[in-house]
Amino acid sequence: MKHTFFIAIASLFFSTTVVAQIAKPIPCSDTEIMKRHLDENPQALTEREVSEQFIQNYIQQIHQEQRENRSHDSTAQYIIPVVLHVFHNRDDGYIELEDAQSGLDVLNADMQGLNIDWDDVDPAFEGVKAPLDVQFCLASIDPEATLQRE
Repeated sequence: MKHTFFIAIASLFFSTTVVAQIAKPIPCSDTEIMKRHLDENPQALTEREVSEQFIQNYIQQIHQEQRENRSHDSTAQYIIPVVLHVFHNRDDGYIELEDAQSGLDVLNADMQGLNIDWDDVDPAFEGVKAPLDVQFCLASIDPEATLQRE
C-alpha cells in the first residue's frame, strides 16, 4: 500500500514537472508589425531600401578611407544621426520631440560614462571600460537630402 501511494505521488509530481517545462516561446511581433506597416504604407518599402543602400554606401566609404589610411584620428567625435520609428497598436504613434531628445540624452550620457552606474561595471571590464567619443542626435535630413519634419 505504501509503495502504491508513493508511486502515485511520484507519478503526479513528475507529470506536472514535465508539463511545467514545456513552455511555448513568445514570438517576436516584429514581422507582423512590419507587414502591417508596409500594407498601410506601400512607399515605406522603397524608403527602407533607399536608406539601406545609403547606409551600405556610407560603410563602404568608411572602409575605403580606413584602407587608404585617411580614417579619422582617435580624438574625432562621431555624430550618429538617428531616426526613431514608433510602432504600437493603440494610438497614432506620436511622441513629443522632447521625449525623443530625452531618450537620446540618456543614451549619450551612457556613451560618455556619465551615467550614475558607471562605477558599478563588472570589475572584469575595468581594463577596457572607457567613454566613447560618440554622440547620437535626431536626424535632420534623410538619405535623399530631404529636410525631416519634427
